[in-house]
Amino acid sequence: MAGSPATPAAAAWPALREGALPDESDSDRLLRMNGGTAERNESTPVAAAVLHCEGLSVRLGRKTVVEGFSEVFAPGELALLVGPNGAGKTTLLRALARALAPAAGRVLLGGAAASSIPRAAYARRVAYLPQSPDARSLAGLSVRAAVAAGRLPYTGFFGALSRRDEEAVDRALAATGLERLAAADAGSLSGGETRKMFLAAALAQEADVLLL
Repeated sequence: MAGSPATPAAAAWPALREGALPDESDSDRLLRMNGGTAERNESTPVAAAVLHCEGLSVRLGRKTVVEGFSEVFAPGELALLVGPNGAGKTTLLRALARALAPAAGRVLLGGAAASSIPRAAYARRVAYLPQSPDARSLAGLSVRAAVAAGRLPYTGFFGALSRRDEEAVDRALAATGLERLAAADAGSLSGGETRKMFLAAALAQEADVLLL
């Protein structure tokens, strides 16, 4: 996770310009998850948080996967979630992205309850890259068009891309090294290229918070 209210989250990770994902050596802080919980960071005041969780619990069916998670994420911080399979890392990210509704607790963005923020407005500030993105439904679209989907929170489904939108797409393609594939069919890419394409779409959102 990275975030800054002043600049896109991608600015926190120069490695993203090569399409790389961060590892422990890049991070400002590690959150070690085990059994759906993690140690809380006490160093960042709640008032200074860009993203803040309070007692967050998430259930998948009858199983509680994340339980009582409380954390404060500072602007510009790179936080890395680590833990064994099944610890709740992906479920937590999905809850932070509002792809899953919490069973208890809440998420706050800039001090406002996430549930009170319209989804488009939330997506302009929080971008999420799924763990296993699937490009099959994008066959027939160009890579550039797929990356431009990251601008949907700004344009809506039927709005035209503005110059600012096009420039955001250009920056995302350059950051991930996909400029030469911009006209290629999104469904024809290799696994690594597909991962970069979805990362580029997330970067194109130019959000304050990037969840990977």
